[in-house]
Amino acid sequence: MAFVRTLPGADRYWNALAAALLLGVAVLIGLTFTDYGVTWDEDVHNWYGYFALDYYLSFFADQRALNWLNLYNYGAAFDMIAAAFNKFSPLGIYETRHLLNGLVGLVGLAGYTAFVPLYVRHIGLHSSRLVFLVYGCLILVVRIAGARLPDRLGPVRAGTGALGFGGTGLLIVQSPTGVLFQSVGGQ
Repeated sequence: MAFVRTLPGADRYWNALAAALLLGVAVLIGLTFTDYGVTWDEDVHNWYGYFALDYYLSFFADQRALNWLNLYNYGAAFDMIAAAFNKFSPLGIYETRHLLNGLVGLVGLAGYTAFVPLYVRHIGLHSSRLVFLVYGCLILVVRIAGARLPDRLGPVRAGTGALGFGGTGLLIVQSPTGVLFQSVGGQ
C-alpha cells in the first residue's frame, strides 16, 4: 500500500479502490476454491499435466505426453504447474488445481489493473475510470447475455465472433491516439 500513498489525490483513491478489489477477489478465491465441481475435461488435463511433467523430468525419455489424446495441441504449462503443486499440496488434486486457477486469474486481474492506468496516461487521458467502467460493463453483459451463446451458435461461429470482436478491440486500443477513449473520455 506504500505505492498508493505516493500518488496524487484522485489517483490515490482509485488505486486504493483497485487494491481493495484485488484483496476482495483474493479473499473470495480463498473462501470458495473448495466449492467448485470437476469440469468434464479436468481429469484428462490433470493426467496430461503429470505426463508433461514426467516428460521434462525424464529429460524427454517419457513420451506419453506427446500422444495423450490430442492434448499435444494444447499448452501444458498450467497443467504441469498444477501437477507439480499436487505433489506437495496438502489439498486434494482438484482443490489444488482450482486454487491455482483462481490465483492465475488474480494475477491477470492485477496485471490488468496495473496496465490500464499506465496506458491511459500514455495516450494522454487524465483518468482510467472510463476504461474500467467499459470493461466492467462488458464483463457483465458477456456473462449475463452471452453465457449460452456458444451453445446456441456452435463453436466455429462463436469463436469467429469472439476473434472478430477481440481484434476490433485491439485495433481501437492500439490506435495512435486512442481515438475511442479520446472522443468518449475526453480531456
